[in-house]
This record gives sequence, C-alpha cells and structure tokens, in this order.
Amino acid sequence: MVFAPGEGGVKVIISSFGYKYGTPIDADLLLDARTLLNPFTDKSLRNLPGTSDAVWRFVTADPRWYKWKAKAEFEAVKLLDIKIKNGARDMIIGIGCHGGRHRSVVATLELARFFHWQGGLSLVTKPGTHQVMVGHRDMIKAGKDQKPLRNLRDIKLAPAKKFAGT
Repeated sequence: MVFAPGEGGVKVIISSFGYKYGTPIDADLLLDARTLLNPFTDKSLRNLPGTSDAVWRFVTADPRWYKWKAKAEFEAVKLLDIKIKNGARDMIIGIGCHGGRHRSVVATLELARFFHWQGGLSLVTKPGTHQVMVGHRDMIKAGKDQKPLRNLRDIKLAPAKKFAGT
C-alpha cells in the first residue's frame, strides 16, 4: 500500500513482522502486538492472513485493542516529530507478533490508515504530507529454507488493494 507524499513529507515505512523470524535491525520504532488476542488460537482463522476481514474483526474486537492502538499512534507521532525536526527523509516502524501473519498485519494497516488520514497528527505537518508505505515481511513464508530478512528496507513494498475492515 502506497500513499503519495505532499511537499516536504517524510517517507513512512510501516511493516509487520514475526518475532520468531528475527527482529528487524533497521527499524526506528518497534511495536509489539503480542499482547493482543491471537487469531491463531481460533482454528477458523489460523490459515487466514491478517488482511482478511475475519482476522481484522477478531483483532479489533480485543478489549485491549484501542488502548494498544492509541499508544502505538502516540509513539509513532512522537518519533515522526523528532524525525522532521532532525531533517530525516524516512522513518521505519516495525510491528511484530509471534508469526507476523495476523495481529501485526492488522496493526500495520491500521497505523498506515492513521498516518494517511490524520497526517499522523504530527505537530508540524498536516494530513497527506507524508508518503506512507506498507509491507508485510513474514505474512507469507515460502518455506523453512527461506532466509529471514533482517532489514525492513529490503522487503517488497507493494500497493495493496484495500485496507482490511473497510
């Protein structure tokens, strides 16, 4: 998913990942979604990706979801303001859960939605200023022989067709 930048914006890369495949080494901010209810425990959701509406509903129905989301948005905006004041051109946020298929994918899409529609509520920018790019490092694994990518800059950032839950 890619949103075009306005004048003077920061390129914001938000990616989901699975802790069991390693922590990204190039993220400016790591957010942990493992405290949210795990869709993997529901057999009907286990094989669905976090981009599915059913998984989105499950994760966002967790009573802890809105508190988690508010804290994630606060931390991301705080970092964005620092990046802008320091003249940075990009900011990388990694959101992890155990396998990187469910909770972190939903959280990544929701944080991207926040940055796109609210401009990240940055104190120094307005909505639509930043280019927001989304990737999912571990949502689909090719197999046990696949070497994990440790840099989120190395993942494929492709436009998505829609946000889950919309």
